[in-house]
Amino acid sequence: MHGEVRSAGQSELQPGDIIFECPQCGKSLAIDVRGAGYIVRCPECQTEIQVPGTDTGLGAAGGLSEPATPPAGESHATDALLAEIDRLKHQQALDAERNRRISAELALIQAALDRLVGMLESTPASEKD
Repeated sequence: MHGEVRSAGQSELQPGDIIFECPQCGKSLAIDVRGAGYIVRCPECQTEIQVPGTDTGLGAAGGLSEPATPPAGESHATDALLAEIDRLKHQQALDAERNRRISAELALIQAALDRLVGMLESTPASEKD
């Protein structure tokens, strides 16, 4: 991941950090700009929070700031694309884990259905009515 979520008051803020508050406990938090969109845990109350995007208009001090001037040329577009690739890779990893869990649950359901079919097939016809 692109840095861990940290308390905005206890750590040195970096240019471009996203500053946001935990909706549960109100703790002011910071994360590297590449963490936008990630799901993180508040270090204070352990609530899962989605990191807001960089278009929130909040600056390092938590107040409104002037829009950042993007670097000239292709480096801005490249950075944006790399950040999107990182976000998509993270989402892909989450999706792969969900698919693995679903496959395991389906295997358990199939095994239970197979046992039920076996029990029904072994039941004499007179008991089925």
